[in-house]
Amino acid sequence: QRIPEDILIAKTSEVLGYGGWGREELTRDIDEILVPEHNCLVYVFHDGHMESVTWRHPSRRESWTPEMRQKARERQLEVIRQKRKGDEEECWHLQEKSKR
Repeated sequence: QRIPEDILIAKTSEVLGYGGWGREELTRDIDEILVPEHNCLVYVFHDGHMESVTWRHPSRRESWTPEMRQKARERQLEVIRQKRKGDEEECWHLQEKSKR
């Protein structure tokens, strides 16, 4: 299973009890990180104790920034405008045909 980097960093900081850690601090305290099942991490410390943490994947909706939402809105509006334009042109062609 892929673990989002932001979740791995947050959960590791939670287990270590401090943020701002780097590779050196991580390897000083933790022997290995196991992923025994979906959404579960097991941290094995050098002294032998283990700590398990779980997480929930955020929905895609929660991961969108305001800029991403605005861009999606604009794309959808453009699709609607293009569809209406196509419908109007088709209607115009049908009207011209019926006049003949």
